[in-house]
Parts: sequence; C-alpha cells; structure tokens
Amino acid sequence: MTKRLFVAVTVDDDVRDLARRCQSALTGVGPVRWVAPEAMHITIKFLGDTEIGQLPELLAVLQESALGQKEFVAVLGGVGGFPNSSRARTLWLGVGVGAAELRLLQQQVETNLAARGFPRDERPFTPHLTIGRSRELVKLPALPNELAHERVSCPVKGMTLFESRLGRAGPNYIPLATVHWIGR
Repeated sequence: MTKRLFVAVTVDDDVRDLARRCQSALTGVGPVRWVAPEAMHITIKFLGDTEIGQLPELLAVLQESALGQKEFVAVLGGVGGFPNSSRARTLWLGVGVGAAELRLLQQQVETNLAARGFPRDERPFTPHLTIGRSRELVKLPALPNELAHERVSCPVKGMTLFESRLGRAGPNYIPLATVHWIGR
C-alpha cells in the first residue's frame, strides 16, 4: 500500500493572512483554483506515491537532515508565477530572507533521500508558497502598491512529513510527523 507524501515547512497565520489578501487582489485573473489557507506550506520535497513500509526510513532521513539546523526566519511577500508571471499556471508568494536556508535544507533532504535510493528531483528548487493553480496560462497583474511591498516574517523551526489525499474539493493534507531542528 502507498501514500502520496511530501515534506514541507509550515507557515503561520500572518503568512496565511497575506496570502489571502493577495488571492483577493488577484480574483478575476483567470480560472485559478485558490489554495485554502489551512493547506498553505512551503514544499521542500515531493515524494509522491511511497510504500507505507518506507515511513520509518523517511522519518530517519528527516531527523538526520534536522541535525545541525537552527531556527531561522523566512520573509514572504510579492507574487509571482511558474513558469513566469506573464504565463503562469502556479501562482505563489515569494521567499526573500530565509530562501538560502530553505535551499540548503532542501539540498540536505534531497541528498539524504538519494543516499537511500529515493529519486532526486532534477528541477531547480525555488522556495515559494503556492497560493493558486490554473490549468490555463494566466498573466499576473500588478498588485496594489501597499500589498506588492508588504512582507511578513515566519519562524522556521522544523519540517513536516505530510500525506496528500486527493478529493473532489481539492487535496487534503494530513501531517504524519514533524521533526524540529536539532541545533549543534
């Protein structure tokens, strides 16, 4: 039996509030499915369908990856899109301060998982918080000036292994385990 899994950093209510306000400002941009605030997170590694028997090994990798990590702050704000803002399918809040730490964390998790036979993600990692998805390419308009320049800080104290259950109303994310930083 398998579970659809991913590793993520959770965000706080200040980030969710900014994301909600950005979603409201972008209403009408096109056929976008907005991410529910309670489902918002910064994905570190998408694992996909994973055998349940691998869960203990995954948790060991996350604990190993947490060694030496220290709490840091991620600052989020500004909206962008993948593949770009003129032709976006994924709409996101960017990460400024803290992006380097998130990249290092992602590399550590990726390296530790690869050493145990999990496939590497070959796409470059860009720290972001997804706020919406579209099946069609949409062009992002400029946000109102005060919203475009607003930034919020969020403490990053650990990472969580989630199960993603797909449903008609969208995905449901169930936290399976959280690993807090084990600073040296």
